[in-house]
Amino acid sequence: MSKENVVKEITINNKIIVLTQTILVPNISSSINFKMIDDKFFYIRFKNDSKNKTSRYEGNPSDDGQSYTLSFINFNNSLGEGFFEPFDFYNVDGLQYYINVWVQSVNENNRIITFNIVRD
Repeated sequence: MSKENVVKEITINNKIIVLTQTILVPNISSSINFKMIDDKFFYIRFKNDSKNKTSRYEGNPSDDGQSYTLSFINFNNSLGEGFFEPFDFYNVDGLQYYINVWVQSVNENNRIITFNIVRD
């Protein structure tokens, strides 16, 4: 048995963690692109709004249903910000998937993003 198979399953609030990832995002990139198992896309975008300085996020599916975009607006906090309560963002083969995200800003626009994808 390899060390990678020591943990068979991790659950939080009766949801199974299917992916936990930390990604370092350099300031030259304003997005992270995921190709999902059904060839649909999930995008995380970073935006700045100089008129409304509040930190917020918005999520929307595309009109054709082939992608979902989650935009983080004014996420510039070096201590981090995000949401711990997972929200549903993806459904495939009758399984509902949820995501929670934490974003930490380093310097101007370099970011460390940590997220969990969980399912029922």
